[in-house]
Amino acid sequence: MRTTKLTLSQTAFNKIFTAMRTSKKMGKRVSLFFFATFLFLSQTTKAEVVINPHPIAGFQFSSKDMLNFDVVYTKDLPVKVQFSAVLQDAQGKPVVEYVSSTYTLQTGNNAFTPTNFNIAQTRWTNKTIAEVENSTKFLPSGDYSYCIYIRCVDALNTCKEVFNPELDYSACSEAHAEPITPLLLSFPEDEATIKEKRPNFTWIPPMPIGNNPNLTYTYTLVKMLNDQTAEDAIRRNRSLYTQSGIKNITLMFPNQLSDLEEGEHYAWQVSAQLGEQQIATSEVWEFEVEKEPVLPYVNINQTQLSTHICMDVLKVLYQNQYGKHTLNYTIQDENGSDITPKGLEFQIVQGDNHLDFPIDEANLEYEKLYYLIIENPKGKQFRMKFTYTSIERR
Repeated sequence: MRTTKLTLSQTAFNKIFTAMRTSKKMGKRVSLFFFATFLFLSQTTKAEVVINPHPIAGFQFSSKDMLNFDVVYTKDLPVKVQFSAVLQDAQGKPVVEYVSSTYTLQTGNNAFTPTNFNIAQTRWTNKTIAEVENSTKFLPSGDYSYCIYIRCVDALNTCKEVFNPELDYSACSEAHAEPITPLLLSFPEDEATIKEKRPNFTWIPPMPIGNNPNLTYTYTLVKMLNDQTAEDAIRRNRSLYTQSGIKNITLMFPNQLSDLEEGEHYAWQVSAQLGEQQIATSEVWEFEVEKEPVLPYVNINQTQLSTHICMDVLKVLYQNQYGKHTLNYTIQDENGSDITPKGLEFQIVQGDNHLDFPIDEANLEYEKLYYLIIENPKGKQFRMKFTYTSIERR
């Protein structure tokens, strides 16, 4: 907090006078300088007025909380004054000004509060913040500064007796407001691994301002680099997608955006605005798109006693000891009937051959038992029992 004292106290004068008396070793010229300084500063003691703004306590507050201040007045002469309190935003732009009715300063400490500060005029410069405070009873989150000014409205002679026109009779301080209820992200959850490559995004609005129909949101999505935090990514990386003016608390995955990549990490953030006024900003969350596992190929050349469960595609490793030829295979159901699909052929080479038997092309069904039989050019057969399942059916 910064408080501006308007005049020197008696203690300050004593220090100057003591310096004058002990300045002989410094020479006559220095002594004259101190004496001239004393004479000049003594003129400023014509008024003894100190404004002490009280620090604003709490995470949330209203503009009227700046009306807590004391005025120390040491002149033995009652004087009529008027106060103005001005609130400014983080950019130094005025937000609101409260002008008081007339008060009579008495010698000693004059305490003022929002209760006894009789507001004669209110001038809102920022209409958006006025709307926020009107609906929530608090200022939107952010940094603020506020100043208290005093003006003499008494008879001219009295004002000249008390107030020095060369002095600035004001005092200022600062405050920071937190959101009443923060803007919270909902889905995808922080550090989650998701399967969807085109997920929808949801968040929880800051309340009670979230009920305002004019509140809009800005959504930002970035791709994270290796060894990068989500906060650093959202601050430094070029956004994959940004959209402003969102009215809802759900954003469908944008049609113009390509699918998210498997195995990649992404960071996202949402902010809320009322007109041009920033209301709240969420934390930065990150998520990963699951990389589909590379399913192993089962070696049919080896004896297979158990039932192989495959995910939509039967992956088979067949080790061919002969030259190139068309694979000779059959698929049978559990009753031994031949249901080998037509048109699903494989050209194999000598050595390892990785064969994929997709369920849709083979015209097979989930959860049923089948047998794959491969016969090599010498007439030797290799058998495998298998069944299909899927992620959705697990």
